[in-house]
Amino acid sequence: MNPINPTAAATTYDVNSEASLNSALTAIAASDTPAVINVTGPFTITSPVTLPAKDITIEGNGAETQITRGVKGDLFTVPAGGNLTLDNIVIDGNRTAYNASATGGAGGSLIKNSGTLTVNNGTVLRNNDNSTTGVDTTGGAVNNTSTGAFTMNGGHIYRNSAVYGGGVNNNGAMVMTGGEISDNDSGAYGGAVYNSGGFDMTGGDMIGNWSGAYGGALYTTDLSKTEIGQDAAFSCNFATLAYTNDVSSNSNYNTNIQNTDWTYPFTNGYNNWDIGDPNVGSGTLAQLTTVLVNYDTNGGQPNDIPSRRVVEGGVACPLNAPEKPGYDLCGWYLDPELTIPYDGSPIDENTTLYAKWCSGPWLSPCQCKGL
Repeated sequence: MNPINPTAAATTYDVNSEASLNSALTAIAASDTPAVINVTGPFTITSPVTLPAKDITIEGNGAETQITRGVKGDLFTVPAGGNLTLDNIVIDGNRTAYNASATGGAGGSLIKNSGTLTVNNGTVLRNNDNSTTGVDTTGGAVNNTSTGAFTMNGGHIYRNSAVYGGGVNNNGAMVMTGGEISDNDSGAYGGAVYNSGGFDMTGGDMIGNWSGAYGGALYTTDLSKTEIGQDAAFSCNFATLAYTNDVSSNSNYNTNIQNTDWTYPFTNGYNNWDIGDPNVGSGTLAQLTTVLVNYDTNGGQPNDIPSRRVVEGGVACPLNAPEKPGYDLCGWYLDPELTIPYDGSPIDENTTLYAKWCSGPWLSPCQCKGL
């Protein structure tokens, strides 16, 4: 194996197909210089990719460029000793074709990391369903193994599914300084992140994640290995059970959790909707009435945005705005005729919100917004 020369200038490889990607990886494996894989056009991966143990950056141009799943199993594997950085690239799990209802489902994460993984601004890891039973169902987007080091500086991990860690399964070391993990779900533990290693969140957001049991946003096996700083934010997360816990005598919570921005109506994060651990159920079961908020995108994509549960009297939570070619999203409405705009008022009953789309210069400037 050729060692990496960290002082050498990076070699750039332009790729726009699976064949050109494989050719680039063959060249990288034989080289001792860092590599930049510049994705110049969208393509589908039909065979799982194990990266060489090298220093590799995959970059794209954001929303216009994406790599799409076209095969079961872990899409990318970073081996021990390998370094992967993702910059401004969209990787899509194609859950329409690879899901729990399909034969075998996805059967893997978008990225299985046993080396070093860094996710930077503009990167999107989305739409991967790793919830099929009978296979490795840990980590919808990222499965960070016991030897892995995962740093999330920015970007977006959203709408992924797994039994453990809808967005991320962390058995190694994970640091989150920015970005957003949202709209992920787990059948058991950790809608956004399942942590059995070391987790340090100094910034970023966990929004609208869901768990079927414990840890709507974060489930950690040990609070003493979990740190959450004051610049982190949690909102609109949900789990089947919620607890009201007195944290005044919880030394691990009081030492390691500085954040104060939690899902309404909680005043601390040790409530199971935001943070759960093996002891969270020792608190008082919260008696909360929830309502269901449904979303009708009126032709926008994705057209199957999951419903969200919010506390009765709460407000509809922020969404990743759907898209419709040639149109701008100009708000959400309470009626199919699009005559009553939703203005953020409290919601007291099951509600459907309808997307309104604007196009044409006669509507410019369009005051476009998500929730």
